[in-house]
Amino acid sequence: MPPRKRKRPSDQPEPSSPNADATNTTLSSSLSADDTLDAPPFLNTTFTTHRSSPLHLGSQPLNQPRIHTLSQRLRDLLVGDVVRGIELGIDRDADPTMRRAGALEVVSLGWVRLESLLGKYVGDGDEADTSLSTVSDSLGGSLGKRRALQISLQYENTECVALLLPALGHSLDEAENENQAGFLHLPLLLLRMPPPLRAVICGFLSRTFDCRISSLGLGTRSLVGALEGWLVESRTLGGLVKDVVVTLGFYGPTVTAHQTKQMEIVTKADHVEGEDEEVDASKAVGIKSIDIIIPHSELRRFVRAGRGYRIAARSNAGDHYDARKRRHLAGDKDEEGWAWRRWDQVPVVDLPRQEQQPFMEALAQYVRAHLALDLFHPAVRVVKIACGGFVMSEGRVKIFGLPPSREGENENELVDQGQRALWAIYEGLGERARVRPVEKTLGIVAAG
Repeated sequence: MPPRKRKRPSDQPEPSSPNADATNTTLSSSLSADDTLDAPPFLNTTFTTHRSSPLHLGSQPLNQPRIHTLSQRLRDLLVGDVVRGIELGIDRDADPTMRRAGALEVVSLGWVRLESLLGKYVGDGDEADTSLSTVSDSLGGSLGKRRALQISLQYENTECVALLLPALGHSLDEAENENQAGFLHLPLLLLRMPPPLRAVICGFLSRTFDCRISSLGLGTRSLVGALEGWLVESRTLGGLVKDVVVTLGFYGPTVTAHQTKQMEIVTKADHVEGEDEEVDASKAVGIKSIDIIIPHSELRRFVRAGRGYRIAARSNAGDHYDARKRRHLAGDKDEEGWAWRRWDQVPVVDLPRQEQQPFMEALAQYVRAHLALDLFHPAVRVVKIACGGFVMSEGRVKIFGLPPSREGENENELVDQGQRALWAIYEGLGERARVRPVEKTLGIVAAG
């Protein structure tokens, strides 16, 4: 009996894996030109902060076919492939977090509106409600309608998210000018994923859009600015405002140099041997950090006292450091050293709003009186701030959503005020992430 003819491979339908079906379904259903992806959890979620240079799009816009191609390319990179005998992908055995995540199920890439992430945008009512810009889907007539580029990676047991977000501290016309010539400005990159996956996503974005991804350090200036802005915008929230925790840190080399200098003075006075001096210097360890907790009931008093405080002149305040010296003692970082603080003899309320920090002025006077600590010394820095609106530290941020309103409260007014506070925090992050021209950066440092 002759053997049965074997069917051709083309006649046999290949069974598709559930993962591939899920991925294809997601890509085909959510990446249209008009719709946006489902917003990932944004509020009450901790993200690592990064900065991105302008994305180079070239002559081809970031439309649905291109987004689909990029999603497939990213999925192939994450799943792993063999090219010229070299296996590409993530080493899942090297990181326990990736092992617990399970298998990759869905890769989604597309646009998401900012209002879907932060909630309703409550502006001054003067934003023009125009159609979406033809230059970039990240722009819209209203700030709340602007879009962010979202990368969502759905694993069996967890979801990882990357968000490329626009800055809001400039007008629509300026934003459109920035996004001309085939470039897309989404300076703020927020990641919620394990470190190995974080490196893969940053590398993928860098190669795909010819951009540079770097860590965004949130220093003293950003943290203080976020807190001062939150206190201004949330002044009418009443019971929704929680205690404020300010964590102070110290720049080690400057503290060590000061300790060594003081020990040398003591050594000369006491005629101690040189060998004993080295032993004492090696044991010199200072305080690493100090947590200062301000009850929410005292916040208004601090702000009110700070607004009435007249900044002392440089000679009276005992400040003997110019901007360059402060920068050096603070570790050569733009956001440290308090160099941006105005040392003129003017009331705080007379300063421009972005330069006002009444809460920190009052806190500095309180700390000086009770702890004999100069808060504005170049070596003193704010390393973490936690309040009712956010928790922010160097390289990490978590923005809290508004709790449900209670009976008897003006719900609309509270919601609007709370939304303004949330958007103010986001606006500060976006401005910090913006890549400014060199001359502007030097001007800020020199004017400190």
